[in-house]
Amino acid sequence: MSRKLSSLLLITFLSLAGGANASAQKKDFGPAVRNYLLSLDEEAKELDFQLAHREMSRTLYNRARARLQLLRRFVERLAAEREEDRVPEIEVLTAEEMGALGLSNKPAPSSLEIGSLLGERWKVIAIEGVRPQFFVFERLADSSVTTDESGRATKATDPRTIETVVVDEPTKPAPPPAVVAVESSEPAPPPPAPEPTPRPPQIDGPRILRFYLPAYSQQALAKGIEGELLISAVFKRDRKIKDIVVEKGLGFGLDERAKEAVRRTEFEPAILENRPIDVRSRIAFNFSLMKVTVRVRDTERINEERQ
Repeated sequence: MSRKLSSLLLITFLSLAGGANASAQKKDFGPAVRNYLLSLDEEAKELDFQLAHREMSRTLYNRARARLQLLRRFVERLAAEREEDRVPEIEVLTAEEMGALGLSNKPAPSSLEIGSLLGERWKVIAIEGVRPQFFVFERLADSSVTTDESGRATKATDPRTIETVVVDEPTKPAPPPAVVAVESSEPAPPPPAPEPTPRPPQIDGPRILRFYLPAYSQQALAKGIEGELLISAVFKRDRKIKDIVVEKGLGFGLDERAKEAVRRTEFEPAILENRPIDVRSRIAFNFSLMKVTVRVRDTERINEERQ
């Protein structure tokens, strides 16, 4: 197939995907899905900027734009079909990128068809395009995650979407030094009773119930971006998250994805002296290619009168 014909097919594919998006956007999605779609729009703007400033080749740009269109189409479709405000975990990969699925055995592309299951973790929901050919995967639900009567998850974390979540424990004070007996001909006076060391009240939490791990953006993957991304946010006693701030960013779409992951977090409020309080916590994301981990740390109380 000539390069000209391949480009024509890709442009046609993008146009069709764009038309599907226009009709799907009429659906009144919930805030989680809307925010995710907005993050895709931001990625598209970033791609346009990189192409305009010659930071990206036209071939790589076309591939990345097609991938974003597919992500949007299938997230909108599944959210509308299921009538729930949750973003399904979708991966849009070429045959060379299937290592991102984290499977021990990389599947042969020729053996895949719609409905194929991979390692009981991924399902093929579409095969799109010619050059490149995209395989659209959805991560399967984990049957070990249960819900209560209101439909909220009751497991501490959602293993479908998370590699590692660590919540730092408060530092415990060192124990007092042991009293050593010394032999003497005279009876030793009893040692003075140690004065109790006052301990400041300890903040318990916030306790994470569900955390969605951000996926790598295509720009960051293409440029091999790795490193720590640091975000702070206020976890309020009414179970809302406010004032999300990127303290140390990585760019290339990763900052917005990390903010969205924090925004979608479900948690139990922090407790101090048997009552819920507002706290600010810092969340450290570590991005390394094909793996992302997150650590919750540095929790401090917020002046509730200002919140």
